Amino acid sequence: MSTVALIMAISSRGQNAAPSLPFVGCVSYGMAEKVEAPKGVSVKRSINLHDAGMLAYYKSAKIGLAAPRGWNCEGYSDSSGWGMFLSPEPIQGEPRWPNFKGPAIDLQHISGGTGSGSFQIAEAISLAFPTFRAWAVRTLATDADLPRGPYPTDHLRYRSSRVVEFETPPQLKGFSNDFSRFVSNDKPTFGVAILIGNPPKHLLVLSIRLPDQLRSLLPLIIEDIEQHRGEN
Repeated sequence: MSTVALIMAISSRGQNAAPSLPFVGCVSYGMAEKVEAPKGVSVKRSINLHDAGMLAYYKSAKIGLAAPRGWNCEGYSDSSGWGMFLSPEPIQGEPRWPNFKGPAIDLQHISGGTGSGSFQIAEAISLAFPTFRAWAVRTLATDADLPRGPYPTDHLRYRSSRVVEFETPPQLKGFSNDFSRFVSNDKPTFGVAILIGNPPKHLLVLSIRLPDQLRSLLPLIIEDIEQHRGEN
């Protein structure tokens, strides 16, 4: 290979390399303790440079995701699992539980290892994962308290029997309200729910409401969770 060809090949590889998203550590609050924000390095993602310039990688003590740059973030853990809140506005709640009336992202990992977590997973299965409903009924030993089928106004898109993307229309109650701290407003809420384990012992739920000028980032954020499951 000539010197000119080698230089062009190296330059081409640089242009095609996956861009890096800056790392943002997020402080976390547990039921009795505060965990300082982790330190990390930039994270590579296979997206174009324009979109990469609008995103950062946010990481709490337990979970992370790509989200709009410049937002506030806060991780948490409770009796049913752990998660993270992100918002362009300061995150405030009592004791640590905000109610989002505007744009926000709510990411949670629910563990079936606790009573409350098991019920939440069974509820999600009844709302969006019909393949696993029989398992949910066996787990709870009853179906009396479980919903039967999805909310009629929700729009569900199945990626597989374990991965479903959802949209809850404006001003209506739906899957996103059940599994987030969102308050209904005049904007739709989007997201994805992912069952993990065989049998399903964990549930990952991402709920998103973005301002209009950032709506182009919605599929990228959802895809990031589907591919990486909250890990680097």
